[in-house]
Amino acid sequence: MGYLCSQCHTRLEGGGESKDEPPHRCTQCGAEAGLEKEKGMPPAMRYFGFVVVGAAVAALSGGIISRVAG
Repeated sequence: MGYLCSQCHTRLEGGGESKDEPPHRCTQCGAEAGLEKEKGMPPAMRYFGFVVVGAAVAALSGGIISRVAG
């Protein structure tokens, strides 16, 4: 399980033998509070990326078709 220091944004591995418990402090800045579990990309951000890519493909294909059609 990965953890992220909210102060200096350093990625840390879990402490202990099982690697499931959070580390006691950040190895870079020494912060003891603000160590959070890493989260994946939120679905809203993923959907926004699909919308942007779809709009770019539509614009490029429309431009190509309009040039070919004359």
